[in-house]
Amino acid sequence: MPMNISNTNNVDIRQVEFYLNISRNEYLKYYRGQVNNVLVTSLCGKKVKFPANLLISHVTHHGVDGRFVLQYLASGKVVKLLKIR
Repeated sequence: MPMNISNTNNVDIRQVEFYLNISRNEYLKYYRGQVNNVLVTSLCGKKVKFPANLLISHVTHHGVDGRFVLQYLASGKVVKLLKIR
């Protein structure tokens, strides 16, 4: 179940946590624009789709790997993607 976070502007920010492991070679599909969205299953079992360009700051020489939190508004607009592990 997505968590709701209140901030100082009274904006309802929701979040989901998930693990992601994309190899360097697999990430090239996202980098080249062959794949535009990432589909993950959250820790609570919810399917979540978000723009692949959010991964850019989390790419290493090995690809993308870790536990992440995706924060978004009730409208579905992404606020930010954070790596937590």
